[in-house]
Amino acid sequence: MNFELRRLHPFDIFPEFHVFPRIVLLAGIVIWFIGLFQAVSFRNPTVVLGTTLILFAASCQYFTRRQGMSGFCCGLLALLSFLWFVHVSFGDLAPFWIKAFWQGVTSLIW
Repeated sequence: MNFELRRLHPFDIFPEFHVFPRIVLLAGIVIWFIGLFQAVSFRNPTVVLGTTLILFAASCQYFTRRQGMSGFCCGLLALLSFLWFVHVSFGDLAPFWIKAFWQGVTSLIW
């Protein structure tokens, strides 16, 4: 069995991604796994930040390839996960409009 370390290079995992989305995606995956080792929860800020970075990398990639609707959807999900990250991280110190937004969302769902 021939084992090559070149095949484990993290930038070769997604060859269709450009350089900036690859770096953001790699950082998001590392942060996401660190958060998973801490605790698996929607209220864990590390998991939410990793998810935000992964979605941001996907939206950057889609926008650079001029696939507007996919980039818009990933960008919107990245924005929502960033708002959730601020809400989870700062709790009562989060800005009023973020707390009001998530209260509206939860009242709409429930």
